[in-house]
Amino acid sequence: MTKKSVFIFARTSQLAHVGGPFGYLNNLRHQTKKEGITNIHFIEDGKYKKTNKRFKELRKVLYPFKKAYYYRSILKRGRSSRLIEECKDDFIHFHFTEDLFKYRDSLNKYHGKIILTSHSPTLASLQIIDSLSNFEKKVFNRIYSKLIKMDKFAFEHADYIVFPCEEAEEPYSHAWKEFDEFKQKNKSKFKYIPTGIDQCVATVTSDKVLSKYEIPNNSFVVSFVGRHNEIKGYDNLKVIGKNIISTIANSYFLIAGNENPLHGLDNKRWIEAGWTNDPYSLINASDVFILPNKETYFDLVFLEVLSLGKTIVASKTGGNKYFERFKSSGIYLYSSIQECEEILQKLSHRTSEEIRRDEEANLKIYQKYFTSKVFLKNYLNLINSLKD
Repeated sequence: MTKKSVFIFARTSQLAHVGGPFGYLNNLRHQTKKEGITNIHFIEDGKYKKTNKRFKELRKVLYPFKKAYYYRSILKRGRSSRLIEECKDDFIHFHFTEDLFKYRDSLNKYHGKIILTSHSPTLASLQIIDSLSNFEKKVFNRIYSKLIKMDKFAFEHADYIVFPCEEAEEPYSHAWKEFDEFKQKNKSKFKYIPTGIDQCVATVTSDKVLSKYEIPNNSFVVSFVGRHNEIKGYDNLKVIGKNIISTIANSYFLIAGNENPLHGLDNKRWIEAGWTNDPYSLINASDVFILPNKETYFDLVFLEVLSLGKTIVASKTGGNKYFERFKSSGIYLYSSIQECEEILQKLSHRTSEEIRRDEEANLKIYQKYFTSKVFLKNYLNLINSLKD
């Protein structure tokens, strides 16, 4: 059987060990290179250009206007892409609804099939609106209120829509009232591949991490890595942290990520490490990782924690629900703040043997289902099973 080919519409310069689509694709590309796969292509574009420092402040002032003009222009007319028009691959795989919508004119000249994976924790248009300042929402409301056209067009014009699992569709169902009806009418479009990642490695020992942040060795340490906003559940995390710190005498919360827009607790046992290039060492130094999302797609950090063999306590929402099927002693899902606190209370009393059991269970799940090798195998199997 002839291998089918796919052009992944993403620039290699933007791929990195981060969350979201660029992290997802970075793992996939790394594995294709490792295995010498030649029927998966990316946009090879060298290094990403950095903005000249002299213009950074000016750009900050002008950016809201430039961004609004950009979205207004793509709503009015499509853009052309020679890469798409000249593409001979069987499939083009888009990872942003914006790209599929923006290059709609060029797609009329492409004769293969279109695949879409939308990675955002809600509709991309709503995520864009949520990131706007009050000034932008007020002044450019007429533009941004129409942006949902971008998402609807992309879903309607894709031949195949790939999610990591059905549970990851939940935030789309919540945000787009027509989503369930759309899926019902287009069931054959929907395909599923669980994400996979390279194994994460802590570069600093747990003892050194605890010493750096003045955390005693016998402490119960809860870690969190991510954005400090409400959709990530950071506000709920603060409530949980306050209650746990007041009831478990040796408990500490070790938090990574920029302290913005929300800020942490004013307590010496709530430690904000800030932005770090090595979140894995912080996670590895903790007893439990907490993932308190209010809405979630299929968070890469869940897989990263599994690969480190650490215990996870996560909100029972979206893609997090997928992991219930493994019945792991190291994965706990909760439906309320109170339930989360009860789980953490229980975990704080584990013996060293129980901790080792839970950590080994999670590592085995990662190794069997969520490596980059398994991910690439599943991806190739899907591509070859699709009608071109």
